[in-house]
Amino acid sequence: MRAQRRTRAGSGVVTTGARASGVAVAAALAVGGLAACGDGATGATAQEVQGLADELDALRDRVAELEERPVPSAAPATPTEGPSGTGDGASPPDDGPQQPFDDPAGLFEDPGPLIGQDVTVTAEVVGLVSVSDVGAAFRLGDGNGTTVGVITVTPPGELEVGDVLRVTGSVERVERESFEADFGISAGVLAEDPEALFAALAGDVAVAAREIEVVQQSSD
Repeated sequence: MRAQRRTRAGSGVVTTGARASGVAVAAALAVGGLAACGDGATGATAQEVQGLADELDALRDRVAELEERPVPSAAPATPTEGPSGTGDGASPPDDGPQQPFDDPAGLFEDPGPLIGQDVTVTAEVVGLVSVSDVGAAFRLGDGNGTTVGVITVTPPGELEVGDVLRVTGSVERVERESFEADFGISAGVLAEDPEALFAALAGDVAVAAREIEVVQQSSD
């Protein structure tokens, strides 16, 4: 199939092959007419017929040259925007799996009103204060920089930063005078260095944990 070419006004389409055929037919009719008229007294001369035939040959050569020219390729399609909105259809980078977190009581948001109440919270261990055979003190984090202390006399075996724990217990404020009464163990028994313990937790709110469940162990 021959390539189509639009007219200048863009309102119609003609084919190069069809135009060449039309020109050839018209020229042939003209030559035939001149030759027929040449029999009369006022008909075209042989020289005029030959000149028209030469012009016809030149026109055919020009049409053949136009037909042999390559047809310009279509413009590349504009890429569509991918479902992620990045423009190239690529998926957004994955930041990795999120650690489980559950704080139905709002302990990390506003712990003050919860003092003396029981709560259950699931969060990641972000710091160890003291860990021994008789107990442990550590911090849980919400992933946004807020931490809450946990003090327990029943640590869950080997405790590591990155472990995700479900902790249940009463919310207490860490004070020197009431530490043993609030958390069920003296600071001197819980930690080899009680002063370091108080330096890390004194004045903070902590959970006096009765139950600790390991939800997910650290991948390190």
